[in-house]
Amino acid sequence: MISTADLETHGRVCDGWHRRLRAQILTEILKVPFRKPLPCTLTVDGEARSMDDLFLFACQNNKFTGVAHRIAPRAQLDDGKVDLLYTNTPLRSIGLAMKLDGRIKAGGSHIHHKIVTYEQTTVVKLEATKPTRLMIDGDLCGVTPLTVETVPAALTVFTPNEPHPS
Repeated sequence: MISTADLETHGRVCDGWHRRLRAQILTEILKVPFRKPLPCTLTVDGEARSMDDLFLFACQNNKFTGVAHRIAPRAQLDDGKVDLLYTNTPLRSIGLAMKLDGRIKAGGSHIHHKIVTYEQTTVVKLEATKPTRLMIDGDLCGVTPLTVETVPAALTVFTPNEPHPS
């Protein structure tokens, strides 16, 4: 996922957006103890891992998602890898979910928590026991299974040495 929006410059609109986002995140965190488990198989570079319940799953090539969420702090756009982050044990605690959210916002220290697995890889496949909706770059678009594969240096971007005068 590549984040291209710069919402910090939008003043009041940004403030309203931040309030709505905070309310949405809090609403989702309050649902944690009541959510149904999501059993799945996660295959990373050919190694299959069966999981009883997947709560958080992210594949990124950018450090940030949204404005203040540094979800993949080691991600690089040009390293030919995708940064994979997921919860490796079931999560049912509102307090722990809030703690992880705070660590994401505080610079990405959530990756050091014992229930989070963070690794860099080239191929990831997610298969759920029943079709599960996928959110990609903030939009619901499809269902599992999902396969993510990197293609290093597949895109060449040319930029001028100096910006064009406005």
